[in-house]
Amino acid sequence: MLLKKTIYRILILTLLTTAINSRIDAHNNYGLPNTFFTMDSVERDAAIRDLKVKHLKQPANRTFIRQLAEAYTAKNKIDSALIFWNLLSTQLPRNDSLLFIQAQLYYDINRLDKASNKIKKALSLKPENQIYSDMVALIYYRHMKFDTARSVCNDILAKYPDDVNAMMLLGIMLRDEGKHDSAIEQFNKCIKAAPANTEALTYRADEYILQNKYNDALRDYSAARADLSTSADVLNNIGICYYQSGEYQRAIDFFKRSSAINRYHPQSYFNQGLSYFHLNKTDTAFADIKVAESLWDDCLLDSCRVYSMDATYYLGMCYKKTGDLKAAKRIFVILQFEKYHKDLTPEIRIINFAFFISRNWYYILLLLGLEIAHWFKELEKLKSSKSITFILEPEETSTSLLQIL
Repeated sequence: MLLKKTIYRILILTLLTTAINSRIDAHNNYGLPNTFFTMDSVERDAAIRDLKVKHLKQPANRTFIRQLAEAYTAKNKIDSALIFWNLLSTQLPRNDSLLFIQAQLYYDINRLDKASNKIKKALSLKPENQIYSDMVALIYYRHMKFDTARSVCNDILAKYPDDVNAMMLLGIMLRDEGKHDSAIEQFNKCIKAAPANTEALTYRADEYILQNKYNDALRDYSAARADLSTSADVLNNIGICYYQSGEYQRAIDFFKRSSAINRYHPQSYFNQGLSYFHLNKTDTAFADIKVAESLWDDCLLDSCRVYSMDATYYLGMCYKKTGDLKAAKRIFVILQFEKYHKDLTPEIRIINFAFFISRNWYYILLLLGLEIAHWFKELEKLKSSKSITFILEPEETSTSLLQIL
């Protein structure tokens, strides 16, 4: 149950940014030449210095402006890159590709209003471009204008029935509304239109996990080659599939990969700790769950507080398993006071009984010894009674026979 809650939180917090952007921006280079992206940092910095000198000498030269824009983009200096992309765009105002690049850059630094302005201009110059339309819908989604985003998606599909990005965004919005069966149907349409679409397969797998269909989820993750993913959430979910099938060690491998990608991913540490707990590696389990608890404690969301309490509960179970009943009871009492969703009264009573036994074992043994001694005495009396009865039985029998005669 705790794993399922964690999965749901992951899905709610994961937006469509990787889904549609993976098609728009497959290699994180905005469709640009690989020249500056394949350079190491030293080579790239040297190239930028050289280009800046050339640009100072010929400030209107479009080649130097574009190369500086590309170099700063490759260096991930987005603000500097935008200066040169905007400069180039003023020289080529009807170049929709330049506007599209700027829209992506603004989107990546979460300046959605700027991104919206740029992509709408690009779309006005080339209305038939599906990817531009997809990005307009995505930005409306990110602005939480869901009805508008849905309307744009429907308009796209009216013109281009096989537009996978629009289908996928509709599926994401159904998922966010909790309409998981409808979301799966929508992702089915995506996969039918593009069977090899890894994003649609991954999103459908996420939905299957919420429905406890772990084998179906694992099938989709495998088809999407999600085991090669660099997403901590996806690797964590694959681990959950193996966890639910009892393959704890295999699950741990994925949880470790997830936390290696994002060391601030509490779900990975928590699930890894639960796996070790079931393998009876309690010390390791305690360490991982403790990390998860700490990360959730640093989060300000109400949901994080709930998950932190789940982690605390399992820390108590680790203490109980290792015999530190005092620490376990302290945790359970605190959780009970804070109205933890699980009634811990039975756990506390068991620990109190164990404390009673440990504190009074001498008297318990003494009473047990006395009881055993008393039982032996009663047994001896019973044996003696049976022996007397056996001796008297023949006489009583003969008397009866004489009486009969």
